[in-house]
Amino acid sequence: MKEINTIFQATFLKIHL
Repeated sequence: MKEINTIFQATFLKIHL
């Protein structure tokens, strides 16, 4: 589930930005 975590982090970063 590490791949999903990376994608989630990237999405969160994009939304936060």
